[in-house]
Amino acid sequence: MLREAGYAVISVETRSRKGVDGNEARVVRQKSLKSGEIELVYAVFKTDCTYGG
Repeated sequence: MLREAGYAVISVETRSRKGVDGNEARVVRQKSLKSGEIELVYAVFKTDCTYGG
């Protein structure tokens, strides 16, 4: 949606130190950069207890 609105988007993945596999990506932080780009930091969470990874 951001790209459709004309923004340049940078996606950065962050991970848990525990290294647990997940099944659902969620944005955990957003930041407007001086360059006019939007940085989205996302993490993958385990939201399905039956997910085996």
